[in-house]
Amino acid sequence: MQASILVSDRQTIARKGIISILRDTLAQGSESHFTLNENSEPGLLLEKAQQIQPGLVITDYLQHQESINVLKVLKKSLQDIKLLVISQDTEIANIKQAIKWGIDGYLTRQCESEEMVNAVQMILKGKRFFCPSITERLLDYDRKHTEKERVLSKRELEILALIAKGNTTNQIAEILFISVHTVNSHRKNMLKKLGLKSPIELVTYAMDNGLV
Repeated sequence: MQASILVSDRQTIARKGIISILRDTLAQGSESHFTLNENSEPGLLLEKAQQIQPGLVITDYLQHQESINVLKVLKKSLQDIKLLVISQDTEIANIKQAIKWGIDGYLTRQCESEEMVNAVQMILKGKRFFCPSITERLLDYDRKHTEKERVLSKRELEILALIAKGNTTNQIAEILFISVHTVNSHRKNMLKKLGLKSPIELVTYAMDNGLV
């Protein structure tokens, strides 16, 4: 298997460690035809990837919109590229957003080196890989939110989506041909059913669950 791998991490020790593990391990197996590249500046990751056109980018992930934007642009500009994230961030909402934009694998900093090697091997073969701790949390998250969505009626889901898109109560009433009082009643019912306290939490819930 021929593969070009770009390792991007602002921490030199982490970056060098990943490269060392991959070089020592992959060279012993069938993945002997590969090249390893490195990038130390997250801000230059896109430029570096476009320059060398790697098959796989292994990158850290920071908890702000810039990281998400880089992942999105990488996937759009280099459609065949694979992305493996290794991060301290274990917030499931953030991980699900990264998955939405096309990452192929996610590991925590606590994962063993064998897991990283397995992730690289599987992703290079066109599969996805998430470390067991992340997989377990993703499944638990989906189960809990699916249970919550089941208690919402079709009309409530429609109103929730419109709220999340920034529509006012009057606008929602006009769009759905219902009264303002009915919209307010549905909003109160949704807050009660989902155990939320404010319309802002409703918006956050809708965004986290892909309703907008």
